[in-house]
Amino acid sequence: MLIEAIEEYIEVTDTFINTLSKFTEDNFNKQALNSSWTAAQVAQHILKSQIGIPACLIGNTIPAKRQADEKKDMLAGIFLDFNAKYKSPSYILPDDAPHEKTIMLAGLKEIFDKIKLTAETLNDDFVCLDFDTNAFGPLTRLEILYLSIYHIIRHERQADVIYQSLTHQGPV
Repeated sequence: MLIEAIEEYIEVTDTFINTLSKFTEDNFNKQALNSSWTAAQVAQHILKSQIGIPACLIGNTIPAKRQADEKKDMLAGIFLDFNAKYKSPSYILPDDAPHEKTIMLAGLKEIFDKIKLTAETLNDDFVCLDFDTNAFGPLTRLEILYLSIYHIIRHERQADVIYQSLTHQGPV
């Protein structure tokens, strides 16, 4: 299961980087009419949401007393419901400052690689005790990886909508 999740993580993060790469330095920090965030803010939000994952994956754990992917479908149902709007925790909210696209993309690539390399060395059916949300309860390493995948998919879509709006292109 973990190998498939890592492969999906690589595919999703590559797609996210490719979408952000379409922006110019000028429009990376420009707000689209139909968006509350800029592409830079979407990128920073994902960076902030991913930065602690490697430490969590190798942190305090206990063997799971359930299937490692038990909460996968629930997480997909939440994050892939594109009609629902959610309020992000304050610690992963982006700031209003402009950001250089090349620096942001380098930071994202670095953390994505670190998560992939960390996950490749671990057993997926351990519950991470350092990652307990009120909304989902304790998650296994595998579920944390899927939460990341679905979260990035959600915001890749948001970044693509921003890009289409700024460049006046229709859906691809």
